Amino acid sequence: MKKNSARLTLLAILALFIFPLILAWLAFTGSIELRPEETGNQGQLIVPPIALAWDGVQLEGSNASTELSNHWVILMKPDSPCRKVCMEQIAQLRQVHRALGRHQDRVRVALLSEKPLSPQSASDFSAIYPEFKFLVSPDAAFNGSLARVKELLPVPGDAAPFYLVDPLGNIMMLYNTQDGPNRLSKDLKKLMAWSKLDTRQ
Repeated sequence: MKKNSARLTLLAILALFIFPLILAWLAFTGSIELRPEETGNQGQLIVPPIALAWDGVQLEGSNASTELSNHWVILMKPDSPCRKVCMEQIAQLRQVHRALGRHQDRVRVALLSEKPLSPQSASDFSAIYPEFKFLVSPDAAFNGSLARVKELLPVPGDAAPFYLVDPLGNIMMLYNTQDGPNRLSKDLKKLMAWSKLDTRQ
């Protein structure tokens, strides 16, 4: 009995060492697939990230680069004119930002318009959320970066997308507004917990 027990113990120890080697070899040769079916992010990850230059757009009231650099930025380009569904989507952005709690100051929420906003539009958006930043008159390079994202990851339907821009100025995630704000909110909470990009000077 003791010999059998010793043999079983020896076989178990060998299996602990040999099985991972076999598994690694099978994965290396492509015989089995070990990659996860999906990543932990909720939005559509843009690989590689696409650079977005804040000096290619104007920020009403101050300098866009100064205000937005070194911050996470949620960027949305509302429909023009912005009607009921559009206004509801913008209101969702307010909820996403508020849900960040103490991390709100690390994130900016920006609305992009091809032309300067009318006083009425600016007033309507500000009434929804005073923290909105109004970006206007993007140049060709700025619009080109957004267009490249939509070419890589088409957004179904007519929904305006939410772009998530990292503190280094890279568009890293794309969200379809038809899916609601929950996906964006979940990703932001994780980023606020783990990322230190916006704290580097």
